[in-house]
Amino acid sequence: MKKEYVRDVGKLKKRVEDAEKELDEARAEITRLRTELLDPDNEESRRIKSGRAVDDSELSYSKKIISRHQKEVEKLTQELENMRNLDKKQKARIRQLESELESALKRVTYSRGSNYSTGSPYSRSRGASPSNSILFEIVLII
Repeated sequence: MKKEYVRDVGKLKKRVEDAEKELDEARAEITRLRTELLDPDNEESRRIKSGRAVDDSELSYSKKIISRHQKEVEKLTQELENMRNLDKKQKARIRQLESELESALKRVTYSRGSNYSTGSPYSRSRGASPSNSILFEIVLII
């Protein structure tokens, strides 16, 4: 039994020594990688740092682009609002002109009916009718 015990202890010592050796190798590798990354002359370190710089410059550029687009959106929104207001004003003006046209046509029709019987110079002639010429003039004005 002592023999087995000594053999098991020997195996365990060997396993511990192997594990310590692997641990020392891993520590050495970590130390090497750490010094390479911290070394300013190291190519990978420069590439990582320049990559961060590129990311920062791209981020800054993207923020500027976004800011420009936001300003453009605000400008276009304001322009759209102005166009809507102008459209409302123009529609109101069109309604007003249509009302005035209707009123003028009624006056012409009324005057034509009452003047026709009295022989007024403004009554119907064989040429163009007054209502059509007034309509033509109003349409040209619009």
